[in-house]
Amino acid sequence: MELNRKGVEAFLPLYNKVVQRSDRKKKISVPLFSGYVFVCLHPKEVFQVFGVPGFVRFLSTRGVKDIVPEYEIQTIQKLLDSDPEISNDGFSVGDHVTVKSGPLAGLTGRLVSKPGKKKLIVYLESLMQSVSVKVSPGCVEQVFAHV
Repeated sequence: MELNRKGVEAFLPLYNKVVQRSDRKKKISVPLFSGYVFVCLHPKEVFQVFGVPGFVRFLSTRGVKDIVPEYEIQTIQKLLDSDPEISNDGFSVGDHVTVKSGPLAGLTGRLVSKPGKKKLIVYLESLMQSVSVKVSPGCVEQVFAHV
């Protein structure tokens, strides 16, 4: 990666996806978040990124560069490292849940329905992005709103 050659610590989250070619199925690596590469920079190093082929802009809000917290980068890495199964359970679609054990412990999200499956949707606030992952129902507990 060009960023690494410039001495910039960069992370491109990729996952494997099976695609159908005309004559066969092939496993390819694709970005988890299309168009996103995460970099760890000192403010004085920001200009090293400009001029890298494909770089458009930094993620920002109202002209201020957004900082993705380290724990969210670690969350993304956990999501890519884990893909446990899920089976029928007592949760309802729309329930807010938290993962209580396993490699995704501490993550929170909302349970949604997919054809024949239930998945935990993990919402990463600073990216304003969601990632859908399969999680074992025994590893999840419902989060109740405090009134």
